[in-house]
Amino acid sequence: MTSLLIDSGNSRIKWRWINCESKSKNDHYIDISDLKLLAKYFSRDESVNSKPDRVLLANSAGQQREAEITEIVFELWGVECELVRSVESFDTLKNGYHNPAQLGVDRWLGMIASWSRLQEPFILIDSGSAITIDLVCLVDGYGEHQGGVILPSLGDSWDDFACKIPHLKEMPLIERGGEGSLIGKSTVEAMRLDLAGTAESVRKVVQNILKLHKQNGGNLPRVVVTGGGSAQLLNSITLGQSIKFTTVKSLVLDGLAILCDP
Repeated sequence: MTSLLIDSGNSRIKWRWINCESKSKNDHYIDISDLKLLAKYFSRDESVNSKPDRVLLANSAGQQREAEITEIVFELWGVECELVRSVESFDTLKNGYHNPAQLGVDRWLGMIASWSRLQEPFILIDSGSAITIDLVCLVDGYGEHQGGVILPSLGDSWDDFACKIPHLKEMPLIERGGEGSLIGKSTVEAMRLDLAGTAESVRKVVQNILKLHKQNGGNLPRVVVTGGGSAQLLNSITLGQSIKFTTVKSLVLDGLAILCDP
């Protein structure tokens, strides 16, 4: 069985072909400006000689993008995309949002991949069109998502952020100010901190989460960093020598691959 995994983000579309014989990580991507060429890229991939049996799509870029990609896939192969959504739990990982479906699917899949790999507490930082920071704790053998923070990408203001991610206009009005809650369990709560997209903002949030976790008696979480801006972020941020970092390139596709296992 051949499967096509698609990660549709706000800046890029990434994909990976997998089959029963191989779990290849030969990933491909295009910028969203080349969306009209996506069918040509799919058709000329050397990693597959026939149409996919399954296509799993994780889309975090709004309903219009989802419709465009599903149409491209159906016109090419007559295959319906399986639209992956955030749910209440997967295996021993629990979604911490008040409404689990509201958690960005890219964040959820990143946590699934990280939890599957680590099975220990971790902070997941995804540095892309936005910077998201999520905490997963170990409770009675389960990974329990405690919530997260959403910040503009490095160098961006909140106005820049809104322009890059237009589907946020569908969200209720967000009033930012002060420190608010440390981490949020809804998109509105996660975006409430009045912090710009800087390495200092990320350091501040992560250090506060580590401090809170230590006060609650937990072991120091590992910090997992992913996303297109991860190298720039790691070159700019200092968290201390005792912090364990793990850098992973394609966590969303890794998460999709886990869901694709029979």
